[in-house]
Amino acid sequence: MASKGLLLGTVFNAPLSISFNGVDEDLFNNTPQTIGIANDWSVQALCEPAALTASEMVVFTIRGAPNEIVLSILAFDPNDPLRVWTRNSSGTTIKRYEFENHFTVGVKVSILCTWDGTDLVTYIDGSVATPTTLVDDNAGTMTDTARRVSISSREGEGVPQSFFEGKIHSVSVWNTVLTQPKVTVLENSGRPQEIDNRVNSGAYDASANLVHYWRLGLDASDIGKDSGTGTAIDIGDDAVNITSDDIVIY
Repeated sequence: MASKGLLLGTVFNAPLSISFNGVDEDLFNNTPQTIGIANDWSVQALCEPAALTASEMVVFTIRGAPNEIVLSILAFDPNDPLRVWTRNSSGTTIKRYEFENHFTVGVKVSILCTWDGTDLVTYIDGSVATPTTLVDDNAGTMTDTARRVSISSREGEGVPQSFFEGKIHSVSVWNTVLTQPKVTVLENSGRPQEIDNRVNSGAYDASANLVHYWRLGLDASDIGKDSGTGTAIDIGDDAVNITSDDIVIY
């Protein structure tokens, strides 16, 4: 596990992140809010697992039986698959895809998923990934209901669970479907942590659609700050055991 806290003399503007202990640390909003996305969206999470043991490790979830989106690592499985799980407006599963062998302890990974109302596409490190297992593969429609957002756990029944162990740099949510050229720009030749998703560049012209952008560690005085263009969701207002001491270099 990475040592916590930033040392004096750290390189200015170095990419920052929050280090989660996998036991009892997470960020989520206290009151459910509409997200600003419905039946077409993109989400991205940049993370670096520090362990692949225990059980499910949730990187990011828009939580609520209706219209749920969950990105998690099934660390109890020998091949540590990424699981992407979505539910429709009545809470029924639409897609539940698993992607094996994409995680290594201490190695950064970029996960970006898009949904256009029909197809769920997952990019891992900028390339389209083929699901190893289609646990569920149904048609369905998502709507914009009030939900809770959680980073580093699945907030369920009011109790956080399935904690992530490692670093999380950022989570982004767009109210549009990003195409491969846009994803390629964001991947930045394997260094997506050096890109500011609020700034258009080349084929990436979707900054206005970036409704939520949580750059973890960027503002030590506001751990849960949302820098997107939509109605801000402060995931620090119900943070569990997270302080500025958890900010580390990514």
